[in-house]
Amino acid sequence: MAGKIGVPRDIHGASKDNSWTVEYSAWMNMKSRVRGYTDEQTKLYVDRGITVCQEWETDFLAFLSHIGPRPSSAHSLDRKDNNKGYEPGNVRWATSSEQALNRRNPSRPCMTGARNPRSKLTEEIVLSIRKDSRSYSQLAVLYNVNKSVIEKVKNRKTWRHI
Repeated sequence: MAGKIGVPRDIHGASKDNSWTVEYSAWMNMKSRVRGYTDEQTKLYVDRGITVCQEWETDFLAFLSHIGPRPSSAHSLDRKDNNKGYEPGNVRWATSSEQALNRRNPSRPCMTGARNPRSKLTEEIVLSIRKDSRSYSQLAVLYNVNKSVIEKVKNRKTWRHI
């Protein structure tokens, strides 16, 4: 049986129920991104020189042997150093929270949440605040922060990665 691009699936064994595995889809999507099929991909990958290493470009099993199976449905492909390409040692499975901490350019130049070294809050405290049913004013006094900080945490305007 042929794959979606005419390659027999039994060559790599990465099919389930006549469809691609998540690992195979991640490999194909990785290669697609660096080819710059869209203007956005060209800007984010091609123009920055992001490539797939030669070994992985044509060999799914080599890619899979380096990265391994996806640990859970919460994980997707991530580059540890966003200025380097898809190559052994620079690619991992990561959760969206881990990837949020690994952004090349935050949408805003100011540092908020975990990126702010002066923050009084930690991830653990933020999770506690989000679960706590007390008023914003009470929480602000408890954690020695402004009420607006509590509001932003509760409404996920800051600390969005957790």
